[in-house]
Amino acid sequence: MLHTRSVLVSAGIILSLASFPACDAFDSARPNILYIVIEDSSREDYGVYGAHLPTPEIDRLAEQGMRFSNAWVASTNCSPSRGAFYTGQYAHRNGLIGLSNRGWSLPAKTRTIVDELNDLGYETVLCGKQHERMRSQADIADERSPGSLLRFDRSICDAGSPPPGLSHDGISNGVHQLRAFLDRRGPDAPPFFIVLAPHEAHGSWDTPE
Repeated sequence: MLHTRSVLVSAGIILSLASFPACDAFDSARPNILYIVIEDSSREDYGVYGAHLPTPEIDRLAEQGMRFSNAWVASTNCSPSRGAFYTGQYAHRNGLIGLSNRGWSLPAKTRTIVDELNDLGYETVLCGKQHERMRSQADIADERSPGSLLRFDRSICDAGSPPPGLSHDGISNGVHQLRAFLDRRGPDAPPFFIVLAPHEAHGSWDTPE
């Protein structure tokens, strides 16, 4: 059985969104949760950790919340690291020990934090990339929805697939769709668990001088 608390503690970058207008009715027993997965980046890329790149929004989140200064991921590879977050298990326990695009996958029967929060009445939402479970392992998956592979209630955007030549537009589009989704939620909406997983920082970037 998945121990939800151990997953939350091990995640390292789970953020409460009490500052969003749609989240005024805050339930301390079941807080709204946003999990942001950023690829190919490290603490040296954020102003709050001393980088020279301007990252004012991330810095603001750090000032209003908790900054991790002594934490590690469970794996150095993409899919195994993601799988460890979702399951609370090391890769050799959950079976996802390689990249999903190379044939590795979380077994369909493996429960994740998405399953646990679904059971607790959360609205679970994927915005972006799913790189943990192959379609062959998810018999109930909706072919139109990458989130259904991990049994998310819905996918609201495709920030994981930026258009050719415009790799930086994926996250911008995803954030706008995510904000619109939150603005549409009424005061009686259940708490949410949102995974924002853009494709960036893969691809080419033009930086200011």
